[in-house]
Amino acid sequence: MARGSRPPPLNLSVDTRPKNLPQICRDSTENELTPLMVVTEVASVEEKMPTRSHRQAGPMARTVRVASDVTHGIICVLLVSIMVTFIHDQAQSGSLEASACAFTLIFALTSDTALDVKSITTYNRDWTTQCLLVRLVLTLMYIALLISFAVMRGVFPTGYAYWTVPPEIADALVVICLGTIVLWNIAHLGIWYQGSLRSVVPSRDRWRGMA
Repeated sequence: MARGSRPPPLNLSVDTRPKNLPQICRDSTENELTPLMVVTEVASVEEKMPTRSHRQAGPMARTVRVASDVTHGIICVLLVSIMVTFIHDQAQSGSLEASACAFTLIFALTSDTALDVKSITTYNRDWTTQCLLVRLVLTLMYIALLISFAVMRGVFPTGYAYWTVPPEIADALVVICLGTIVLWNIAHLGIWYQGSLRSVVPSRDRWRGMA
């Protein structure tokens, strides 16, 4: 019986793949660099995004903001003038009745006017958290003063009149102006609080989508 011939050994060093196929180059560090590249790209996007304190408002929004701040400041200055006149008249007559509330109201109104001036000069930026907290404290002071006026049954002593305002409406004018400021401050704080929520929610959704 004839012994069969054994085939020659295979040469594994020869590349038998077709030459026209595309070559795929795999880098061993690809999986290691990908997370770093993603983090770097996200950081660059965050840097390009405008922060809330530097976000530019539209022309109409800026006009409404400045007009609102000017109106609010005028009411504050009006009440400060009335209180200063009252303290001056009390000092001339030698009486200090209700002067403590008048001094407190002047301090609060002056601080509120300073916030209006700051808002007008930085009309293209959002309010900072510190300024909003100061306005909240001032609003609480106004509410406490209104309660004090109600307990004392009037802002001024009976029969007192300032400028050419009749005594019958002297108290009512101050209460109306002060109540308007309180409502304005509450609305202002509410608007900015809702705006801060709108700016936080999209950020959370963006990070959830990337997770």
